[in-house]
Amino acid sequence: MADLSTARTATLGPGAADGPSVTEEAFASLSANFRGQLLRESDPGYDEARRIWNALYDRRPLLIARPAGVADVCAAVNFAREHGFHPAIRGGAHGIPGYAVCDGDLMIDLSPMRSVRVDPESRRARVQGGATWADFDHEAQLFGLATPGGAVSHTGVGGLTLGGGYGWLTRKYGLTLDNLVSMDVVTADGQPLVVSQDNEPDLFWALRGGGGNFGVVTSFEFKLHPVGPMILGGAVAWPFEQAPELVRFYRDFGAEAPRELGINSAAVTIPEDPNFPSTLWGQKVYIVVLCWHGSLEEGDEILKPLRDFGTPALDMVMPMPYAFMQRMMDEVGPGPFGYRQYTSTGYVEDLSDAAIDCFLEGAEEIMDLSPLSLCELNTINGAPSEVDPDATACGKRSGRWNHVNAVVWTDPEEIGHYYGGGAYLNFIAREESSTAKRAYSDDQWARLREIKRRYDPTNLFRRNQNIPPADD
Repeated sequence: MADLSTARTATLGPGAADGPSVTEEAFASLSANFRGQLLRESDPGYDEARRIWNALYDRRPLLIARPAGVADVCAAVNFAREHGFHPAIRGGAHGIPGYAVCDGDLMIDLSPMRSVRVDPESRRARVQGGATWADFDHEAQLFGLATPGGAVSHTGVGGLTLGGGYGWLTRKYGLTLDNLVSMDVVTADGQPLVVSQDNEPDLFWALRGGGGNFGVVTSFEFKLHPVGPMILGGAVAWPFEQAPELVRFYRDFGAEAPRELGINSAAVTIPEDPNFPSTLWGQKVYIVVLCWHGSLEEGDEILKPLRDFGTPALDMVMPMPYAFMQRMMDEVGPGPFGYRQYTSTGYVEDLSDAAIDCFLEGAEEIMDLSPLSLCELNTINGAPSEVDPDATACGKRSGRWNHVNAVVWTDPEEIGHYYGGGAYLNFIAREESSTAKRAYSDDQWARLREIKRRYDPTNLFRRNQNIPPADD
């Protein structure tokens, strides 16, 4: 490995003083207590380890620690605290604001820790902090089980869960974090804790919606539900000219459909992909993506009015494995690793005709700027809104639709005039991170800051949608 005998400094961020440095003595001390990899700039694997989903953020950590287990995570956190680091935590590296990687500081890369253990009798799964949803579903679907978990399979379990977690099963079973039973967490003092409703309940509350502010979660225990392995899923697309009438139909159809139906929609440009007819390549369409996880025969009847609406350009709905449904969007639009991403988001409670017109006008402009744009209007009513807002830190749950502009462009058109308050933490862009407070009520914000003061008084874990510690 490369020599770190010469101390280096680097800027932590805008307005920060000189960053931490590592001497050979300090590095040797960490190495003696670390079984995983420690990577420096000149080491093989360094560039791959620092690569994240959003290519807007091309950063070079001073040191990358890749733990082999919980003891390594404790050693890395202690090292960070003792040597003036503020570590970036990488799980699936899918976070839109790019907090998983840093310049001139310590990056703790959990991706080697990705085991999944399923107990089919108790319907529980224990999932390590570096696992992706592809890892999770591969194991859980062996037993025909699942929990709500995203719509892109290379998303990390950890980041999605701590910020909320929407998925195809959400209308029926709630947010991902609503299905948490317990977590293993390494806090800022380097101590491992088991956190649940009965043990460290305040921290359990804060972790469910507070993002990565309170420690490094090394494993999650989830409730599982019978799903699949076969579901009725896929997509139906209409020429964009039909979108005004279609979205009005979608608004009512999705909100009134049984909760076994996961339903998202978006304005997209069909890519030059062999999975789509070449006659549609480059065409603007409005697409509705469906996942019915009930009786296939009943699903055919439920979906018929939507599939018969207007004149679809494409109907790809068919029986398929749930695990395939989970990865169907991996390479569509902004899904793949390596694109530059900017996202704006907000919950919509009353999707009026005027709001629909505004959404579509903005979507067309964005698609004109970038063919990779994905302007979503996703139906999220159902189980999440029935959870007591005070039960978790993710309390703003009254939205019936989630509006998302996920674009390569840096100034997405607003429909903020129609937002009903609140936002999905995982979709708040870095440029808006100072407004992370809008994801919480005033009471939640105050409680989160107090819990932050108790478990991380120096704000060691600040590379996130940050919640500052309460003042003493």
